[in-house]
Amino acid sequence: MGKRGPAPEPIPLRILKGRSATKDVAGRPIPKVPPFERCAPSPPDWLDPEALAEWERIVPALDAVGSIKPEDRGIITARCVAWSRAVHAEAIIAAEGQTVVNPQSGRLATHPAVYIAAAAWRDVVKFGAPLGLDPSSEVNLATTATDDDDENDPFGAYGDPS
Repeated sequence: MGKRGPAPEPIPLRILKGRSATKDVAGRPIPKVPPFERCAPSPPDWLDPEALAEWERIVPALDAVGSIKPEDRGIITARCVAWSRAVHAEAIIAAEGQTVVNPQSGRLATHPAVYIAAAAWRDVVKFGAPLGLDPSSEVNLATTATDDDDENDPFGAYGDPS
C-alpha cells in the first residue's frame, strides 16, 4: 500500500517556505538531498526509432535545467517506450478504426489498439510527472529568481512597485 497524503514538497521549496535553510515551516529538520551527479543518461541501444526520437526531444531540455541524473535512465526509458507504444497504437486506430467485427460472432467490438493506446497514454503521463513533464509537476523544476534574471523579466521595465 502506498503512502497516504500529498506528495512531499521538493527540498528547495521546503527551504524557501521554511524558517531557515535547515528547518521547515513547522521547525522540523530539512533532510539533505543526496549529491547526485546531474547529467543526461545515454539512451538504451534497443529503443525503437519513435522512442529514441522522444528521448532526443525531452532529455536535452531536462538536462538543461539540471533535473535528471544517470540513475533516471529507467524512468526516462519507460516514458519514451510508452510514448512510442501510444503513437504506434494511434496509427493502427487511424488506419483500421476504433472498432472491429468479431469474425466468429459477427458482433462489433472495440479494436484492441484502443486499449493499448489508452494504457500507453496513461503511462506517458504517469512516467512524465516525476520528470516534470506535465504542467502541475513542472513547478518542481522551477528555480528561484536571481538579480541576473532582471534582463529576462518581462515586467522589469515597469520598475520596482515599492
